[in-house]
Amino acid sequence: MDPLQPKVAEVMEEHTRSAIASAIEYWKIFVSKHEKELGEDNQLPLSGLLWKAGDADEHAALADISFDVKLRSRFVAMAGRGETVGDVASVSELCSTTRQGLFMDSRFIPACEVKQPINSFVLDYWRAPNYTNLLKYNKVSENHAWSLLKHFAISVKATFKSLERRNKFAPYKRGIHGEGRHLETVFSDPQVQTAFNSLQLDFCSKFNKISKEQDS
Repeated sequence: MDPLQPKVAEVMEEHTRSAIASAIEYWKIFVSKHEKELGEDNQLPLSGLLWKAGDADEHAALADISFDVKLRSRFVAMAGRGETVGDVASVSELCSTTRQGLFMDSRFIPACEVKQPINSFVLDYWRAPNYTNLLKYNKVSENHAWSLLKHFAISVKATFKSLERRNKFAPYKRGIHGEGRHLETVFSDPQVQTAFNSLQLDFCSKFNKISKEQDS
């Protein structure tokens, strides 16, 4: 696929930064509340060797070059990476450098990091739903293509259902304490919901043709 338009890429990057900031804030609170259960972050990530506690003077040099972190691994902090948004390169990088005893799954952080190049097989199939040509020209295996197309069909349908429910469910409109105006987003726009509905109906219809073609 062609690179994203600069304005689109800028908006997505801004959203990703915001999602990372929210994740950092949430997990730092979580770590603070469960310090005893998590224990010491004193095990080397690769070898598994324990870093034994020592006198303050003994580790003074390391303390000078590392950040004071709660969420991230202390060994990552010694490499000069803290836990502010500016210190995090990506969602996957944050999730892979957390402290001992803490697991973060990047799939639970609502951000989409676009990496180039991207195979356009989903877009190509939507534009011209010919499964045989898709496998041939996009260089995707049959099992892989079918599962990913199905995943996209389910995802876009779930997105529309979520928007539909958000629009109908009263607390989303007025807020728990009546602060509904602060909950309004672009996804509250009826035109956006109509667009998602049209997309999910059209794509799911084209995806279902694959099974019919395979059976015929």
